[in-house]
Amino acid sequence: KWALETLPVDPDRVSVTGVSMGGTGTGYMAVRYPELFSAASPLCGYHSYFIRRDTSKRPIRPWENARMHHWSPASWAENLQQVPMFVAQGTKDFPHDNSKVLIQRLRDLNYDVIEEWPETGHSVWTEVWDGADGWPWLSNKRRVEAPARVRFVSDQLRYAKHYWLELSELETPGKLAEVQAQVKGGKVELEATGVKALRFVPPLPKGLQGSKLKARIAEQELELDPQKQELRRGAEGWAVTPNTPTPAGHKRAGVEGPIRDVFMSPVTFVYGTRRQATSRATLEVANAWANGRGSADLAYPVVADRDLPTAALRSTNLFLIGGARDNLVSARLAGDLKSRTETHKLFLGDLEFEGGDVGCLYVEPHPLNPERYLLVLDAVSAQGYLLTNALPALLPDFIVYDTSVAPAAGQQVLGDARVLAGGFFDWDWSLPKATQDPEAQKK
Repeated sequence: KWALETLPVDPDRVSVTGVSMGGTGTGYMAVRYPELFSAASPLCGYHSYFIRRDTSKRPIRPWENARMHHWSPASWAENLQQVPMFVAQGTKDFPHDNSKVLIQRLRDLNYDVIEEWPETGHSVWTEVWDGADGWPWLSNKRRVEAPARVRFVSDQLRYAKHYWLELSELETPGKLAEVQAQVKGGKVELEATGVKALRFVPPLPKGLQGSKLKARIAEQELELDPQKQELRRGAEGWAVTPNTPTPAGHKRAGVEGPIRDVFMSPVTFVYGTRRQATSRATLEVANAWANGRGSADLAYPVVADRDLPTAALRSTNLFLIGGARDNLVSARLAGDLKSRTETHKLFLGDLEFEGGDVGCLYVEPHPLNPERYLLVLDAVSAQGYLLTNALPALLPDFIVYDTSVAPAAGQQVLGDARVLAGGFFDWDWSLPKATQDPEAQKK
């Protein structure tokens, strides 16, 4: 978007490419924002969490399965129907499945994909671009603005728009939903799975312009004004309803979790100084997380609770390290927080956990700014705070833990470690019915 606004760029000939992690990012950008690109070329990227060495042959919790799909471009390949792909990886770069998993998904979908395997290792940039194989292919592709046929998957309202379709509500938080739509005979025929409500947004394809739009879904014939109305599924099937904003207190695009989503916009780390017994631990945790826990070169702002500027209280996402007993800012917001602690006890909503090292990490809407997040770390002791450094990378909306989480340090998934509870909040930010770690229940 910056390039289109500042450079003499043809908006119908914008492609994306990258190598290694940039190849992964290329796949990620292409499946999230296909309407922006004429083509994409991921080079030696990593396109599925399900073939990684640090996830395969390990126990996978339901929330980890959902997050693995979220971060796997291959799981979103349906969105590339209008985006031709040029995928390359060196023959000496193993495992080949890093690229083959995406290539095979595209072939299974009968999408446009070219693959190239230069006789080299991980860095294929020179072979692909100096050899000029990739550039002519990319430059000859043109963006499709409003295709008559689309296929779309998403698990977040943040990524709810796909060409002329927009999901306004999903059935299950964090789970991939799918829509297939085709303009035929002056109306749009739809199939939807995991979708509660959807809208039609401009630019609409040919045959759908006008104040009335005819749709067929689940054998129902409906007519709506796409500027004012949407399709919503209820107990009696699909119906036409007015476009309405997300109700207060419900998950919305940009504020729906999970934990990692907090870092999609500016975050201020606020460590607690209220109790001497935990103040050193909260500072250590703040510094560790603000610096990426060793996985990246980051530098988020870190401030003590007593030093948080008034303007920052509302303007950014807040990572509150310390619950109401340990953090002055958390104490100020205590009535809106989901957690509280007592000696050897932690409460998360209606759930109660006992232990001297119990802690929890969860995300919720900022009570003073509904467009921002709170990420709250609460624990009964200093040890409980320090144990957050053992949490794996793939986290849901909330997780409750004790020392049994320690084996997960530095990992993507919990594996053989155990937690006390975890999962995604419902759409109204309430706890789901099932919260226990299914692997812990097996013991």
